This record gives sequence, structure tokens and C-alpha cells, in this order.
Amino acid sequence: MSMDGNVLNSEREIALNLIILSPGHNLADPVVQTLQAKLDNFASVLDFGATGDGVTDDIAAFDAAWASIKNTGGTLIVPPATYYLNATWLIDTAGKQYIIKGSGAVLLSGPSVTGFAIDVTGGGNVLKTMIRGFYFNHITNTTVAGAIRLSDNPHTTLTNNMIVANSSSASYIGIDLYNDCFWTFITDNSIATNNIGVRLYGDPNATMINNNTFAGGVDGIRLDPDAGGTSANGVRISGNSLESLTNGITVIGPGTPDYYPTGVLVSENRCETADYFINIAGSASNSGTQTLNALNNYWVAGNTGYLSNPDNWVIKVFEQMGFPDNTSDNVITGAASLHIIHSGIGQNTHISNASGASTWQNGHLVLGTTSNPFHLWADATGDLRIKNGAPTSDTDGAIVGTQT
Repeated sequence: MSMDGNVLNSEREIALNLIILSPGHNLADPVVQTLQAKLDNFASVLDFGATGDGVTDDIAAFDAAWASIKNTGGTLIVPPATYYLNATWLIDTAGKQYIIKGSGAVLLSGPSVTGFAIDVTGGGNVLKTMIRGFYFNHITNTTVAGAIRLSDNPHTTLTNNMIVANSSSASYIGIDLYNDCFWTFITDNSIATNNIGVRLYGDPNATMINNNTFAGGVDGIRLDPDAGGTSANGVRISGNSLESLTNGITVIGPGTPDYYPTGVLVSENRCETADYFINIAGSASNSGTQTLNALNNYWVAGNTGYLSNPDNWVIKVFEQMGFPDNTSDNVITGAASLHIIHSGIGQNTHISNASGASTWQNGHLVLGTTSNPFHLWADATGDLRIKNGAPTSDTDGAIVGTQT
């Protein structure tokens, strides 16, 4: 890039004064970059003709600015202003390091945008991408599919963005991770949609969704299998606020082949939902036991329940801060093995099994500690039994209650 009379924003002016140290040098022996070398590390959409007036279509300037750093890596700055984009901004990464910094910039998607406002593709070879500081205003747009989509683009951080969608956009997805987006960090965003806040589709493994605020919509966070049945593993969902939603977190299972995510950790979230905090939905013929751990969450309210689980999952609920009373008396349903440890359970709690009469192997309650567990289940005749330790048969343990 050259200085051609365009106004440099403050961040690029600061960059002119940077001292970059080469390997083997110390502070007493600096190597100072040339002015042009420093400028080549930064690009601004203003340098490529963006107006930021909220009316003129700035997509050509955004595309040109991205092209200027695509093959070298660097920082792309979108200064504070309102930018009208009447096409999807395609960021096709090339295995370099990128920072795309919004600094409070507002992105308005025009009516020609039927995909996502920003579509990031990487072919699975990107080294590091960060997108931060954008405000996606889709209040007046009913055609846009969502704010940000990552496709085969691992090692990405999405942070400090605000996403607001039109209430009539029934299929809107705030952030969509589409296959092979492993090691993605979604943190400190605010997302208000009428459908899904964050969706993990396929196998974006080891994704961390931390410290975000979700408001409105059907699912705050949703894990979907791809067409081949592959799902994400090692997902951590922590420190989020999930409010005014139908379900806080939904995990969808395929019909054939049956394959759910494994190793899902849900911890230290605050959830206020109409139905479930955690909703495990889909096929009821899951072929393998999966595991979900819920730790230190605070569930404020819900008309239906804390967790719905029609399939063969092991659910461990540790140190919960609240299981409030529910209007439908239905807190937890259908776990293959349910462990409730050091947690308070409110009045009218209903724990039910969705798969058969006897529950000694499937869908019973474990109370106490992991080192000293007490198993409580209903046998095939309907008698209530308890045993200190895991039962080995339907008639193991002692009968503590019978049907009347």
C-alpha cells in the first residue's frame, strides 16, 4: 500500500511509531521498519473508498480492502461509522493471521443479502482469524440469513460483536459454525435473534462459547449434526446469560446414523427460558451413550423443565444453584443415567424415563457423592428400589416403596 492522500485513521497513525524487534535483538538494539513496511501491516476500508454514510453501497471497498491483506495477513480496520453492504462480505482466508477490527462499526445488510452478512471460508488451513467490534443491525432486513458464518475455518475468535435481528426473520442464525471450525472461540458477544443465537453444525470440535449474552429466539445455542451424522465434540459452554428463549441449549440427534456430540460441558451459565435449559432432541434410538456434564449453572425459570433427554445420554448435574418449581412438574426427563450431586431440587420435581418400564439400567436417579452414590430406580413391577452402589439387576437393592 502507498500513501495516496487518503486519510489515515488513528490506529494506522499509531502503527507508524511502532518498533518491531527482529529475532536476536533486544530493546537496546532495535530494528526499525520502513514506513511502507509498517503501512503494509494495516489496511482500512476508508483507503479503498468506503463512505460509511449508511446509504452508499460500500461492498466494493470492503472487498478491495480484504484483498489487500488476504495473501500477507495483517489487520483490517473498519473505523466507527455505519456501512451499507448490499452483498455478503466474503472473507476467503489464505492460511495467514488476520485481525478484522470493527471498533464499533455498524454493518447494515441490504435486501440483496440472502446469505450471511460476513461469510468466512478457509479450506481448513487458516492459522488465526479474529473478528471483533462489529454491530450487525438487521432490524429492518428480513432476507439476511444471519450475521457471521464460518465454513471450514478453524482457529477463529469472534468477540465483542453485537447482533440484532428482525423479529420476523424466523430462520435467522446469529453465528453459524459450519463443519471443521475446530478451536473456535465465541466470547463476549451480545446476540438477539428470533431463531438461533449460535449454531454448531457438523464437527466444529473444541469450540468454546463463553461469556456471551443471548436474548430472544428459539435456541440460544444449538448443536446440529451434518448430513452424514457427524457432530461436535469437546464443546464448552460457560458463563453465558440465556434469557427470553424457548430453550437455552438444544442438542439435535440424527436419525441414521445415530451420533451425538460427546464431552459437552455446560457450566456457570444463567438461564431463563420458556421450556428447557438443556433440550436434547431428535432420534430416540441412539446407538451409543454420550455424556453431558452440567456444573454450577443457575436456572431461573422454566415452564417445562431443566433438561429434556429422550436418548441414551449420561447426564451429570453438579453443584446447581437452583431448580425452581415448575408449572408442569417436569424438571428432568429420560436420562440413561442421571447423577445429581450437591444440588438443590425444587418442589414438584419430576424425573422420568422415556424408554421402558424398568429403569435399573436406563433412566434412574443417582444421589449422594461420586464416591458414595445411592441409586434409586423403579423396577419392572413398579416398586421403588434403592441401593448403595450401582445395581446389577432389576431386583437388586431394597424396596423402599410399592405401588398402591
